[in-house]
Amino acid sequence: MKRIILILLLSVFCSSSFASKWGKRGGLISPKADRSSSWLSLGKSESESINELLKIIATSGDGDKLVLRARMKAREQDMLLIESIKVGDVSLTDTTLIRRFSPSVPSQVEYRSKSIVYLNRNLNIRDAVLDLSHELTHFVFKKTFNPYKDTFSAKGFLADTIESRGGEVDAFIMECQVGYQVFGTNHLSEQCMNILKNDGSFSRNKAIREFYKLGLNYDDFLDRASKLNLNVNHLPISRETEMLVSSAWGAPYPNAVLEEYETIMSKVCRNDKKRLSYIEANEGRFPASAPRRYKTMLADFKKRCGHFIRL
Repeated sequence: MKRIILILLLSVFCSSSFASKWGKRGGLISPKADRSSSWLSLGKSESESINELLKIIATSGDGDKLVLRARMKAREQDMLLIESIKVGDVSLTDTTLIRRFSPSVPSQVEYRSKSIVYLNRNLNIRDAVLDLSHELTHFVFKKTFNPYKDTFSAKGFLADTIESRGGEVDAFIMECQVGYQVFGTNHLSEQCMNILKNDGSFSRNKAIREFYKLGLNYDDFLDRASKLNLNVNHLPISRETEMLVSSAWGAPYPNAVLEEYETIMSKVCRNDKKRLSYIEANEGRFPASAPRRYKTMLADFKKRCGHFIRL
């Protein structure tokens, strides 16, 4: 899912990095191994095994397009695709947002981001193909969110994470499509079968409804939403038993997203508090307009962060 890393460094530039991670999920097969073998057995090295997985994914029409787009995305980061995929303990896509500001003009902030895909080392070939297809969808299409902007909200984060381009719905459907095209219907998961249409395509509307099934977590979601002033009337939430659960948080995705949002905002607000303290301590070094900007920043900080940290 996601993990937060926020670091404040004061040097020539002040930086903080934010790492977000979502998602463990979980034909033609290389003759080197059957689909139940460890995916790391596909090659003599981790990189060779990853290349073999990419070849398997590319045997499907949708997978071939996905791999090509992933290679282009990696080049945009001045990397090869094989350098952008690493072995990990879970499958996830790690996007790191770096915030930089100059001590001389701390109100001016620059941002840059970089994404890395991690693939669970413990998967068999079939599940690794599905996981990698899922994570490459995030890698290629997911827009990097910026939690430091005032527009970053629980409502927007929930929609972006689940329904927006490159979000969990898109990644789930890609996983199902590649699995269907590579392995056939008999090897589809129950979750994929639930959204499979008669023509062999997968229903996006059904997938969205699957992600909003909350089961016994329904009341917990309403409680979290209420605390965040999130209006849930527009959401297709239901008490039906959930089948899609975040492995990182052990809860349905809507609950996990709100919990993640609170974690992010707590980290962001603590980081902003440090930046404001630095500005206040060095007020004499800044232009004459700095005190006015500081008061505006402080007012915005108090309004935004009062729910998440002690001011």
